[in-house]
Amino acid sequence: MARPVPALLAGMRVPELARAHLLRLAAEVHETVNVAILQGAEVVYLLSETGDRLLTSHASVGMRLPAHCTALGKCLLAQLPEDIARVTLGDEPYPRRTDRTLTTWTELAADLVKIRARGYAISKAEYEVGLISVAVPVNWLDGSGSAAINASLPVTRATSEFRVRLTKRLLIAAAAINRELG
Repeated sequence: MARPVPALLAGMRVPELARAHLLRLAAEVHETVNVAILQGAEVVYLLSETGDRLLTSHASVGMRLPAHCTALGKCLLAQLPEDIARVTLGDEPYPRRTDRTLTTWTELAADLVKIRARGYAISKAEYEVGLISVAVPVNWLDGSGSAAINASLPVTRATSEFRVRLTKRLLIAAAAINRELG
């Protein structure tokens, strides 16, 4: 019987298989797209492909951001059982980044219910003023939702119509990545 591979090492396949899909997606939507996993109360970026806009977000591999106020983090937390998500985040109040940051478990739990129901997460200026991000889950070692992909963009380009199109493109890319990951 084969020995189990540690989760982080097994997860290194995600960037390798996702790269072509994220490159295509970044070229189509002209925005920066990323793959991340949850580690404790933070998201850890595994891959980032930059869009061709002058004003764009920049993420580097290994970068860590708080899970409670990012679309990636909320998407990943929504894939966990509620009790585990709560323990993962630790003690409240969670650090406030903007006036829109959810800082209590009650607020965040209600948002996670909505995320589970619609299949994607959104962060509207919760991490940084003027920044909107949309994230969707992808499969990884542990099955559905153990990694996520996102796109972040300035609020000035995040029209309702564009967010709908972006979310559809993220879901298509996630489905393609899931097929490759098996």
